[in-house]
Amino acid sequence: MSYFVYVLISETHNTRYVGSCKDVQKRLDEHNTGRCRYTSGRIPWRLILQEEFPTLSEARNREFFLKSGQGRKELDLLRRRTRPSAGNPDTLGDGAPAADQPGLRMTDSSIARSSGRKQV
Repeated sequence: MSYFVYVLISETHNTRYVGSCKDVQKRLDEHNTGRCRYTSGRIPWRLILQEEFPTLSEARNREFFLKSGQGRKELDLLRRRTRPSAGNPDTLGDGAPAADQPGLRMTDSSIARSSGRKQV
């Protein structure tokens, strides 16, 4: 069984939420329908990162890291590197095509980061 760490961005408040779960799509739906108290006032949410782990323990460790000071810096850097250029959603903030950025894979509305862990 796989476990996931996910990062959401509120499209209305520009705030970030980090969590872990077994089913990311189900959890995203819960956030976007107001069934989660913390996120209900900042709907809608968009998935920007998800990472897969073989155990709950590994997923929770990564979640706690991403909530730490160093983890928040890593997420800020990832967000700056993956913000689309004005007028061209297929490029990153620096104008380079998304495919030219090593370690990043953009899919639908999520971004997966290659790090040796199994990605979806």
